[in-house]
Amino acid sequence: MQPHSWTAAFERVCAESDPAKLHTLITEFEDAIVMRSLELSHDKGALDDQAELAAMREAANVLLRIKTEKLGWRDLQR
Repeated sequence: MQPHSWTAAFERVCAESDPAKLHTLITEFEDAIVMRSLELSHDKGALDDQAELAAMREAANVLLRIKTEKLGWRDLQR
């Protein structure tokens, strides 16, 4: 799997501990993951794409934990 901008943005989110900076980094990550999802939707079905989509879902789950644990956002999945 090739590295994409969403992976770099995700790494920055995971490494950041300052809540003020996290808000900006989270927005950058969310923008990058949406853009990459749109790119992949045009490819439809390549095996590498499926693996990347699974990695994106996993990253989104980690992001939810970061939002709830580090920023005190309410977990809407409950």
